[in-house]
Amino acid sequence: MGFRDSDAIGIIVSITGHEAKSHILRPDGRPATLATGFIADITDRVRSWAPQRPPTIGITLDNYPAGIRVVIKAKHPASGAQLAITDVDGRRVRLFVTNLCGQPQRLDRAYSRRGRCEQRIKNLKDLGLAKLPHYGAGMNQAWILSVMLAHT
Repeated sequence: MGFRDSDAIGIIVSITGHEAKSHILRPDGRPATLATGFIADITDRVRSWAPQRPPTIGITLDNYPAGIRVVIKAKHPASGAQLAITDVDGRRVRLFVTNLCGQPQRLDRAYSRRGRCEQRIKNLKDLGLAKLPHYGAGMNQAWILSVMLAHT
């Protein structure tokens, strides 16, 4: 679950202090430098801004269950990647909401892995795995093999 993109995300990224920032974990488990990007649990900041009328950042946690956490990740995109309109200060920003315990770095890795899995499933369905064209098992098996080859 996440929040809609808004100017609030840019504000949060810009004013998050060094004491709240943590290193992003690389795929090998080593921490990256803060210059490359950071991850931070900003739940307390969002809750402290919410009582202001109108809310400074336009985000409240009123409709979310108790125990919810808001985590933000900001990192520079890979070289050659095109920046999106929602990127802030040259950083790709992702904000997610969770009710799981643990360090923000570990939660980010878990969510990222799940996102890659979901993307692969979507790609396979788009390639035709969701629509088996034949009644016979042998022809459908050939269809599945061709879809898997195309995906690879």
